Amino acid sequence: MAGNYWWGDWLDVRFYLRERLSRLKDKRVLDVGCGAGILTYGLEMGSRFYGVDDDSKSLKLAKKLNPGMVFRKASMYALPFKDSSFDVVVAANTLPGADFRVSGDRKKLQKAFIDEVVRVLKPGGKLLFSTPNDAHLAYRNGVKATLQEVEGLLSPYFDFEVRGWNPFPPWPFFLPGRV
Repeated sequence: MAGNYWWGDWLDVRFYLRERLSRLKDKRVLDVGCGAGILTYGLEMGSRFYGVDDDSKSLKLAKKLNPGMVFRKASMYALPFKDSSFDVVVAANTLPGADFRVSGDRKKLQKAFIDEVVRVLKPGGKLLFSTPNDAHLAYRNGVKATLQEVEGLLSPYFDFEVRGWNPFPPWPFFLPGRV
């Protein structure tokens, strides 16, 4: 059933994030901008998963696909949870003004979003964050953030490492014969 609702393809970085989530045990995990709940679909219940989105239609589907999980309609700028509620927050392609267009000051909206993520994370909690760069053809529409902008946004709150995503092995593996 969920196959009809997958986004992207297996080359999508969100499937990498989903695999990381599958390894978590005894954690409280929040998926901000969860959409139809695909990141948590079919995961074993070793952790407690929550999702928020501002789209009612997506949430209805998320609840159908993930009956054991908690989904709420909410703004990413006003998450309906107490301070220090989560061990892990996932923000997969949800950065305002980078992953989707916004009206207003995108930098203020981005900071408000990250401030809210920091508020609901427990001390020492982890943020799994992804945003596309302009190497991805689907995102060459003027809605993006530079690496420096993302680093500037996250560095006051998080120690982090930037990882690129390339689902393919190095190019010689694609060539017939020897190189």
